[in-house]
Amino acid sequence: MRAMIKNIGSAAVLIAMFGSITAYADELDWENTQLDNNFSNTNNWSVRGVSGYDFRNISLTNANRAIIGAGETNVVSDIRVGIHGDGELEITGGYTQCNRGSGDTRIGLNGYDGLVNMSGGFWKIGQDLALGISAASKATFNLSGGEVRNDAGKFTIGEANNVGRMEISGGSFGTRGYADIFGSGTFAVHGSNATAITIGTYASNDSYWNQRTGGTLEIRIDDNGVTPIHVLDYDNDGSGGDVTFAFGALLDVDFASGVTPVSNTWTVMTWEGDTMDNGLQFSTNVDFNIWSFAVTNNSLALTYGVGSTPPETNLPPTEARDLYWTGLGGTTDPTEADNWAVDVSGTPASWGVYSDDTWRIGHYLLVPDAAVTSIVDYVGGTVANQNSLLIGDRRSGVFNMNSGDLNFSGGATIGFGAYSGSGILNLNSGSLNLKYFRSGMNSASAAFNINGGTYTSTSAYRYNGVDTGAILGWGTGGYAELNVTAGSFDSRFGAYVGVEGGIGRVHVEGSAATSFGFGTITSAHGYWYQGAESTLSLAVDGGGITPIVINGDRGVSFASNSIIDVAWSAGVTNYGVFDVMTWNGEFVDEGLTLGTNVNTDIWSFAFADSDNDGTNDTLQVIADPGTTANGTPILWLYEYGLDAADDIIDNDGDGMLTWEEYIAGTDPMNENSVLKVTSMGSIGTDYVLTWQSVAGKSYSIITNTGLVYPSPGVAAAGIIGEDGETSVTSSIPSASTVFFEVGVE
Repeated sequence: MRAMIKNIGSAAVLIAMFGSITAYADELDWENTQLDNNFSNTNNWSVRGVSGYDFRNISLTNANRAIIGAGETNVVSDIRVGIHGDGELEITGGYTQCNRGSGDTRIGLNGYDGLVNMSGGFWKIGQDLALGISAASKATFNLSGGEVRNDAGKFTIGEANNVGRMEISGGSFGTRGYADIFGSGTFAVHGSNATAITIGTYASNDSYWNQRTGGTLEIRIDDNGVTPIHVLDYDNDGSGGDVTFAFGALLDVDFASGVTPVSNTWTVMTWEGDTMDNGLQFSTNVDFNIWSFAVTNNSLALTYGVGSTPPETNLPPTEARDLYWTGLGGTTDPTEADNWAVDVSGTPASWGVYSDDTWRIGHYLLVPDAAVTSIVDYVGGTVANQNSLLIGDRRSGVFNMNSGDLNFSGGATIGFGAYSGSGILNLNSGSLNLKYFRSGMNSASAAFNINGGTYTSTSAYRYNGVDTGAILGWGTGGYAELNVTAGSFDSRFGAYVGVEGGIGRVHVEGSAATSFGFGTITSAHGYWYQGAESTLSLAVDGGGITPIVINGDRGVSFASNSIIDVAWSAGVTNYGVFDVMTWNGEFVDEGLTLGTNVNTDIWSFAFADSDNDGTNDTLQVIADPGTTANGTPILWLYEYGLDAADDIIDNDGDGMLTWEEYIAGTDPMNENSVLKVTSMGSIGTDYVLTWQSVAGKSYSIITNTGLVYPSPGVAAAGIIGEDGETSVTSSIPSASTVFFEVGVE
C-alpha cells in the first residue's frame, strides 16, 4: 500500500492505493480533463466547493461519460448523475462504495437527465438511491451485470411526477429499505438472467413494496421465464415485507424480443408480509385476451394463454381536478365516479377521487335546493393524497372520515360563502392530515368534530403575516366550532378563535382525547388567540379534562370579553382543580370571563405560574364544593383523600381533629405533622418555648396561672413560624405557677 497527498486546486486529496482507492473531502465535478473517462483519475475532477463530504457530480454524457472499470476501488460519499447538466456513468467492474449518512445517491435531478449503465463490478450504496427526483428530470438505470447493494436506505423511482426507470436484465439488485414506485416510475425486469432481486435484505428493517397510481412494473419473459422480485421481512418480526398496489398501478407484460410465446404461468413477485391490492391493472398495450395475472396473499403471477377481464376503458386522470359532489351515484362513497361532476355545469366525472384533486362538497351551483345536505362518507381506499377539501359553499355539506388515511396538501375550508353555507367535518376514525383549516367564514357556520382517529396539521395558512394552522369564525356573521371528544388533535402552527367579527368556539369533552395541541408537531410555532365573544368550552368528566398544549414563543392571548364556559359532563360530579391549557410563551389576558350560564357557586377559573418563573403559564378551572361547618374547604379534604365527614375525626391519631389540622396547616394523615410544644426551659428570668411549626403561619403565646383560664394573658403575638420548629424567648410572668399555650392566629 502506498499513500500520498496531492493538491487539486485548493483541495488537499488523500490517495491510497489498493489498485486505486480515492477519498476526498470536497464536492467535485466531473470534467474528463484527461479524456480517458477514468472515474478514478483525480485529474478528471474539479473542485466545486468545500462540503465536508466527497460528493461526486457527473454532468457529462456520451464520449465524456465517466467510467468505472475492473481493478478500480472508489470510496466516496455519494454519486449524483445528471445534477448540473445531463450526466452518464458506466460501470464495467471494480468496487464502488457510497458511504452511509452523508447524502443520497441520485440519478436525474434539477431538471437534467441521468443515465447509469452497469454491466459488472460491485456498487455498495450506503444511503437512499433515488431515480428522477426533481422537476422535468429523467433517470435511467440499466443493470445487466454486477451487483448493486443498497444496504442502508430506501429506493425511489419517479418521485414528484418525474420520469424514472430501473431496468434489470442481469446481475443482482438488493435494497435494505423499501421500494417506492411513483406514478412516472418504472421498475423493469427483463428475462431470467438476473441472479437475485430483493427488497428488504441485508439487515433488520421494515421494508415494503409500494407501487402508486400510474407506477409501472414492466416484465419481459424470456425462454426461461423471469427473475422474480422478493420482498422480505428480514428479521421475521411480522412488521415488514408488505406489498401495496394502488388503484391504477400498472403491469406491463410481454415476451422478450425474439422469444416464441408459449402458454405458461410465471411468478414475478413474492412477499412475506401483508397484501393490499387496491387495483393493479394491465397497461393499455397488454392484450388481456391472452394475458392474465393473479395477486394472492404472498405472490403475483402472470399467465399467458388464458386471458383476463379487460382493464378500465378510460385511463386515470393525468392532472389535478376540481370535483363537485352531486351524489347522483346514489351512494355516499367518494370513490364512485357517478357521485362527482368535474365542473359547475355538472359534467359527470369518468373517475372518482383520484390524486391531488380538490373536493367540493355542498356547492351552491351543484345543489340548487338549499334544504339539501350533501353527505360524503370516506371509509379508506386509494385516494390518500389530495389537494383541498371545501365543505359547505352557500349550501350544507357533511364529510365523515370513518377509516383509512387522507392527506389534503392544500388545506380545508369548512362553511363559507356569502349566503350562510354550512359545513361539518367529522373525524370518527383513521388518520387525517390537513395543511390547515379555515371555518365559519362570511355569515357561514362550521363544525369540525374530532370523535376519534388522528388529526395532524403540518403546514400553515398565512393570516395577517402570521402562519396559522386553524381559524375558527372569520368575518362578521361567521361562526365555527372545534369539538374534541376523543382521538388526537395536533397542529404545527397556532389557532385564531374568532377574528374580524367572527365567533369561534373550542369545546373539549372530558379526558378521552389522547392529545390536543398547537405547536406540537415538528417545531414550536403554536399560539392561541381568542377573540371577543369567542368561547373556550369545557366539560369535565371523571378523569378531568384533556389539556390544550400551546408550544411556542407567541403563547396565549385572551381578548376583552372572551369567554370560558365550564360544566361537568352528563352524569358526572367531579370536584377539583383542573389544568385546561398550558403554554410556554407570552401571556396576555385582556378580560377572559366566565360564561353567563356557568354555575359560579361551584365553578371559577384562575391563571397559575406552575414553574414559578413569575409568568402565568397555566389556565385552570376549579370546581369548589364549599366548606364544612367548621370552615374547612372540602377541596382541601379531597387533596388528602378525605371528605366532609372526616372533618371532625382525628384521622392520624395525633390528637388533632381534621378541621384543627387545616387551621394549623398540618397534614391530617401524618401523625408526625402536628402542632405541639417540643421543649420549654428558662434562662434566668426568661423562658424559651419551642414548638413544631409551619412556615408562614402566624402564632401567639398565651399564659395563664391555671388550667381553667381564670385570667389569660398574651405573652407574645404575631410570631411568624419557621419550617420545622420555631423558638421564642421572653420574660417569665410573676406567678408561682404559669401555663403556656401556643395557638395559631
